[in-house]
Amino acid sequence: MKIENFELKIEKPQNLDNENYVYLAGEEIKGKINIYNREKTRIVRLSLRTVGSVYTGWQYANAEYESKENILDIYNDLTGNLSNYCDETMELNCGEYNFEFSVKIPMNAISSYYEEGYGNVKYSIVATLDIVEDCGESEIVSESEFLVRSFLSLDSPHFLNPAYSTEEIVTDRVCLCFGNSKEKRKITIKSPSLGLLPGETSNLILIAEQTARKPNKNSQIKWVKLSICQQVDFVACRKDTPNTWDKRSVTRAIQNYNNSNINCQILSESEQQIQFQIPKNLPPTSAKENDLINFSYFFRIEIEQNLDIILPIVIGSFRTIL
Repeated sequence: MKIENFELKIEKPQNLDNENYVYLAGEEIKGKINIYNREKTRIVRLSLRTVGSVYTGWQYANAEYESKENILDIYNDLTGNLSNYCDETMELNCGEYNFEFSVKIPMNAISSYYEEGYGNVKYSIVATLDIVEDCGESEIVSESEFLVRSFLSLDSPHFLNPAYSTEEIVTDRVCLCFGNSKEKRKITIKSPSLGLLPGETSNLILIAEQTARKPNKNSQIKWVKLSICQQVDFVACRKDTPNTWDKRSVTRAIQNYNNSNINCQILSESEQQIQFQIPKNLPPTSAKENDLINFSYFFRIEIEQNLDIILPIVIGSFRTIL
């Protein structure tokens, strides 16, 4: 082949992990295309295509479910850039050539993701060089994948408001004088804001209130575990029945709070502050629920009486208001 090297490279910011660098929706991707030909080559076309796709699929019983959607397709014709180095017959002299390019990611791009057995969201830039050889036209392709995080601003007043969740716990209370009775408490977990950013620390508050009978100072329960959880919902269509859809959810605790150094007792009347760091590199909460893949988050505190308190939160990607 006359073309010895044809390579597309995405330029990542310096001093960062280039392999795992994540672009925010709305950002600009910059890169270079390198061409090295050993002999004079007739050029037909040089093109650049930025593509993104969502795939979901699994098998349940005897049915197969699968859905595909193209969510990004940006085409750029770079033949004019290359023609500056060609003669009037579009022949490119032997040598090395470098072409810079830039592509802006749409603001509505969704987050890259991969879950084995359920689905993925992938993005890539594909450079294609069409040339004329002795046997006819042929094309050379170079592709580079990149990662995207969706854009979700937390500047809305709704996301700045506190969020809380309350559950009532009923326990048996033994009294030698008056017999057994029921003791009720309200346990509340509170976040200073509904919207949180990956990597930041949230100052959670755990509140216990007596709601029945006089508080017993020695009465206490334990909370076992505090976690931030991620739920990813996948939607796919049945292959043999186009109007039949199925949904699968994967829920996992992505970070647990290390409570070994604090008092885990919840007294009858108490208020406890907990500093919980949000994990980094989380896909933001999905802005709409009709995508094939959707993300949501919540805090979960497990109480020793097999009771969970759930506090839904929103993970964003941007905030200007502190």
